[in-house]
Amino acid sequence: MELTDLEALKDYILAQNPYFQKGFANAFKVRNVGSDSNSKVFSRDKSGDLVVVSPQDTFGNYFYLKNETGITYRAAYAITGTDTVYEETINIAFVAFLKEGDNMKVANNIKNTLMMYNKCSVRAIPVNVVWNREQIIIEELAGISDDDIAAALQRLGSWTVVKLNFQFIKPSEVSRCIEDICSVC
Repeated sequence: MELTDLEALKDYILAQNPYFQKGFANAFKVRNVGSDSNSKVFSRDKSGDLVVVSPQDTFGNYFYLKNETGITYRAAYAITGTDTVYEETINIAFVAFLKEGDNMKVANNIKNTLMMYNKCSVRAIPVNVVWNREQIIIEELAGISDDDIAAALQRLGSWTVVKLNFQFIKPSEVSRCIEDICSVC
């Protein structure tokens, strides 16, 4: 699994769902940022700078793909007596913020988009959908005060917020060589 796999998925979602103005891949949650005791969800922009992505009202309609920190590997099947294909699985949360929109239609569009995605034999399997925006904000900003959650919800006004949790699975073959990872060695 490579960071570019999720970038490609993000680009595919943007291409298939033109009502999104922006998308972020490889987002992650950080608690107690600097002197701030709040949780925040970050991603990196194209220049590599950290950007706070949840919740923001300055991006227009946008989404982020937040990946869990671990990858699960399991043997899938043997091609021959010595070659083995394994699956790399990572849990992803797709979280969308839209100024207007029917949350069930958005969830259905994203579910269908994920099910159609087959680039590089990558499968996205949706497992559950949450469309209660209060619940999503509380989950995404876990650990912050009730006043800060209320302020975030107030800033969002009547925005639609949708979250899909799914597994991103990529089949890979066991490599017969060890790559040199040190460019200065």
